[in-house]
Amino acid sequence: EDKNIISTLVNDLIKLKEKGINIIGTNVNYFSQKDKSHNTGWIMFPKSVKKGKVYNEFRRNYNLKISNNYKIVDFVSECFILIDSSIFDKIGLLDENFFIYGEETEFSLRAWSCGYGSAINKDLTIYHKVAATNKVGSPFSLYLKTRNVYYLLRKSKKLIQDINYFKCMYFYDFIK
Repeated sequence: EDKNIISTLVNDLIKLKEKGINIIGTNVNYFSQKDKSHNTGWIMFPKSVKKGKVYNEFRRNYNLKISNNYKIVDFVSECFILIDSSIFDKIGLLDENFFIYGEETEFSLRAWSCGYGSAINKDLTIYHKVAATNKVGSPFSLYLKTRNVYYLLRKSKKLIQDINYFKCMYFYDFIK
């Protein structure tokens, strides 16, 4: 609905880049229920911080303060994401082996490990036709999600501290 959303995000990225934020997105609401949130950026296991299990050590060590209009997140939903092009030269592209589900998570973990942060502009919202490609709970969807969890774990085991907890949460998120 905001015709300036892309230019706003470009300006945000220019402004936040000097603070280590090189990936930015927006709030994501459901297209069919515009007042219902799908996500506001993703933070992996925020409740586990008290137990010492922090899955994104890089975010935990990120002490820079930014405006309240933004939220530091572990990864931005790929349905609407703006990435500074210089990152691709440093860490590579999104991994096509994922096909769908999880590629932005793995890319963001690599980005964070190289010092590139992710944030969302809390004042901006897009509307997403969730499951337009795959029906929620379809065998194909469940296959891809399951396969990609294990691919992500295998590929990112150095970046993820507690694999069993991660598997449980990731499956819960997609099966609920």
